[in-house]
Amino acid sequence: MWLKRFIINTRAILSLFLLTGLSCIHNTAKDTQRGIIYRNPRVYNVEYTFELCPDGDSIDPSKDLKLWIPIPREWDCQKGVKIISIEPEPHGTYTDPEYGNNILFYDFGAVPVKDIYMVKIRYRVEVFEIYTDIDPQQIASYDKKSDEYSLYTRSTNTTKINPEITEIARSIVGDEENPYMNAKRIFDYVVKNMSYTDINRERGTGIESILNYAVVDPVTGEKHFEGLCTHYSVLFVALCRAAGIPARGVCGFTGWGPWIEEKDLKLRNKRHTLLTSEGLAATRLYGPFDGHIWAEFYLQNIGWIPADPTWNQFGYQGNTKLTITKGRDVKIGPNLTEMDNGVYGDQWIPLQNGRANTIGWGVWNIAKIRVAKAKTLHTSDPFPADAYAEYVQNLFPEGEKKEKLKNWRKEHLLSFYIARKRITAKDNIFETDRRLRVVREAYMCQVLCDITGEEKFQKIFDAYLKLRLTNGKPISTEKFREISEQVYGDSLGFFFEEWLGNTSLPQLSLDHVVAEKREKDWKVYGKLIQADRAFHIPVILTLETDDGHENQKIWLDDITHSFEFITKNKPEKLTVDPDYHIPTVRWMPARLKYLWNSYPELNVIYGTLAEADANKKAAERFIDEFAGLSHEHIKADTAVKEIDLQKSLILIGRPETNKVALRFHDSFPVIFEKDRFTWQGVVYNSPTQGVAQIIENPLDHTNTVNLYAGLSGDATLKVCDKSEWQQELDGYYIIDLNTSYVIYDQHNKLTSGDWEDSDSDLVWNFE
Repeated sequence: MWLKRFIINTRAILSLFLLTGLSCIHNTAKDTQRGIIYRNPRVYNVEYTFELCPDGDSIDPSKDLKLWIPIPREWDCQKGVKIISIEPEPHGTYTDPEYGNNILFYDFGAVPVKDIYMVKIRYRVEVFEIYTDIDPQQIASYDKKSDEYSLYTRSTNTTKINPEITEIARSIVGDEENPYMNAKRIFDYVVKNMSYTDINRERGTGIESILNYAVVDPVTGEKHFEGLCTHYSVLFVALCRAAGIPARGVCGFTGWGPWIEEKDLKLRNKRHTLLTSEGLAATRLYGPFDGHIWAEFYLQNIGWIPADPTWNQFGYQGNTKLTITKGRDVKIGPNLTEMDNGVYGDQWIPLQNGRANTIGWGVWNIAKIRVAKAKTLHTSDPFPADAYAEYVQNLFPEGEKKEKLKNWRKEHLLSFYIARKRITAKDNIFETDRRLRVVREAYMCQVLCDITGEEKFQKIFDAYLKLRLTNGKPISTEKFREISEQVYGDSLGFFFEEWLGNTSLPQLSLDHVVAEKREKDWKVYGKLIQADRAFHIPVILTLETDDGHENQKIWLDDITHSFEFITKNKPEKLTVDPDYHIPTVRWMPARLKYLWNSYPELNVIYGTLAEADANKKAAERFIDEFAGLSHEHIKADTAVKEIDLQKSLILIGRPETNKVALRFHDSFPVIFEKDRFTWQGVVYNSPTQGVAQIIENPLDHTNTVNLYAGLSGDATLKVCDKSEWQQELDGYYIIDLNTSYVIYDQHNKLTSGDWEDSDSDLVWNFE
């Protein structure tokens, strides 16, 4: 009865949502829209399996085989929840009265003895992106007499508001009274003063597990705290509550991996196999999802605002966060006895007074049963469901759309290029790396937009999303094609047949390009050739001249296409698809963040020729503060073997101080000359300046080399200063910025960018 009522209520809520919020579903929210914006739903078809694996000789089946499992429900950013099946039928169902979480109860002591007790749940859900644009002056006062205000500002066992928390909150907010501004101040404090450290198993997850182990700076006396995402969340929530701001924790899955199949399932983290000193266990996670805990705070007359201090995301939430439960210290239901407290729990943390610290995967006998597994798989709807969700994340806000889309295209072309480098010429990159199939499909949305034009493209997906969300089930590709052709007004058979009928990409190359000087002008002509097969696609050609540039749009409809420019200006360079609209395998410049492609096999080499102490310290800080690895990954430049140089490398110190950097000196675009370096005609010679840059490893082009080098030891050390770079780079770090190079002075970015496109197939230089 409970499940039937849940499904009926879900459909009713979704219908109301569609009637009242259709514009945000359709991604037509404007920059002038204020408040909370829900857009770009991503569909998850999830299969969740929980396995309880008891040792039959060490348990009492009548007492030790209870299990509570949460299932997702509707929230503001999570719609269309449909519980498809639950096997076996639960022995009880429960909605906790405080937070509204839905929980299933099993008592396997009442069934025949098994080696493994298994629950399998299949459900469908649409998860929305959240953007916020808050005017602090429009926030109403809280109704402090309401039950909700009392619930979300109270002190609990986990979120304890003790005198120290109260004092910290008071010092953060000062005289500020606006709750939005105070929440931001608290958020910034947590981000700055927490470091990500695995302490869950040893210390617990309550406020005491944070405050009692504070690290005091011996110089400044400032306190810094340690913890995982659960600790970031609970500290933020406790400080908000102490400041009178309603707040709560959120527990769920993060990630996305429809290409992962059951045969691919692997244990996500070996620490889940460990026990506490009291012998308490944790659920072992398998599949594409990580467990994660973040937070929300409430603004009167506006709603719940997402805040994830672990990820440094304030007021924004992506559509790859699937909410399972909300709140801390959750009552798990009536099927509990007093003796179950301290024996049953979730992720090493026992129940307290019938309440779970959080309930994400399942509550079970963590004292008696050593092995429990949570396995998650999810599948996609037919094209274009996942593809559009990936593509459209770049379309908002409107003012950032052009730059975001171009960076997105460049990043994915780089992934194609890297994949091609790592396989033989005859292999298909989409067969060797299934993740790239999803990238290819997302890029198909760009191609479709270029074919139909932006206005019709948006109308196509308005109709598609409305149908999908209204029906609450997958829409076939055939139906999507029907919608597309109806809006476009003509057949799109060539698009669907060429792109969905195979897994290849267009391969383009310029041929026989000639710049001919005539009496009054120049004539540039040549051929654009497609290899292997012909795709019907529009392509932009850009001709750079001594007086600017000229664009020409051509439609390819055969293997060979002739083109012609007539210009009054002297031609200098011709580029095919300069803004990367065509998905293809082409040379792309590496970006600093691609150092993580080699993680955890990082090889950090510091220079000893000069400034050795500073270089070594920078290497150690990189490993400790960014990579979280052992110092075995660090080597002096004098201890490196020739075979090591063929790997992906992280070099610390400029060539004058680092033998390996000197070895690769001529391969880096930004060239050092003792106490200076030059880039694009500008000379940098201040000891406070430096550069971070990445190139393909000249000894093995499948790997990369990152160089972090200042014009002094102190300048080199600056690359590891986290908080200063977060402030300068809007939350990012200089070591893995999404560019090929960054030139800096102290903690100020002077310039950054990507290396110039040098693909000889798509760029023709006339000089």
